[in-house]
Amino acid sequence: MTSYTELKLSWELHQLPPEALKPEQRKELASTAQRQQDIESLILSSPEAAAVVVTATAIAQRLGEIRGRYESDGEFRADLALIGLDPSGLEVELARDLRIEGALERISSRVAKANAVDAEIYYRLNAARYAAPERRVLRHILLTFTGNEEKAAMLTLLEQVRGEAGDESAFAALALRHSQCPTAMNGGLLGTLSQGKLFPELDKIAFSLAAGEVSAPAESPIGWHLLRCDRILPAGAPTFEEVRERIIAALDSSRQKAAQRQWIKSLEQKNNGPQTQTN
Repeated sequence: MTSYTELKLSWELHQLPPEALKPEQRKELASTAQRQQDIESLILSSPEAAAVVVTATAIAQRLGEIRGRYESDGEFRADLALIGLDPSGLEVELARDLRIEGALERISSRVAKANAVDAEIYYRLNAARYAAPERRVLRHILLTFTGNEEKAAMLTLLEQVRGEAGDESAFAALALRHSQCPTAMNGGLLGTLSQGKLFPELDKIAFSLAAGEVSAPAESPIGWHLLRCDRILPAGAPTFEEVRERIIAALDSSRQKAAQRQWIKSLEQKNNGPQTQTN
């Protein structure tokens, strides 16, 4: 029978129930679940876990979140039965989860918080990570065709449309009226793109346009296009001030996870005890 831990991990790792996994995935899942259960048992035996207070309110809230995924109580109970649980049994498992989470949070709380100085040092040492290529805000109008005659007719229409495509609002209105791409509903807006995101035939043209310029009709595997460059965002890196809070959050998360791993390792070492050498 599938264990509660296997069920959790299957959804976390594969976004599928265990019974939907391939045999090799199921085998790996069972091994991972056993390892997870061993770690959880060590955590639950720690003083940190013993100090965690798990309230009935917290259990009820977590239970409600899970129950809310189901359309009916019958479906909820049927899924629980697959892992040998009823709602009361699930509450026990949830209390266990909350105690483990609480213990890990206690370990995280011992870690010194990153500050602006830490963040700036990281930013200076890893500047290349924040470099962004040139990007462009692009729009297009797409006209498709099925034969040579229609191809010529669509090209004629697109050339006419190009003559009417003055500013951004005019182009957007023409896209809404003529374009056969779903982006028509948003004025033909493709978004803010870097090179390599479009068909090669279009990519080269799009990144040769000046801001505010409309291209000549261009053909791709799906039809004729008019491209418009609304804005050019030059290549470069964000300032430290722009990414400071994101770096601080990332440093905190990294340090906390490292502290948790080290703590679990220490629990394993204590559990194994001193190794006796034999001749």
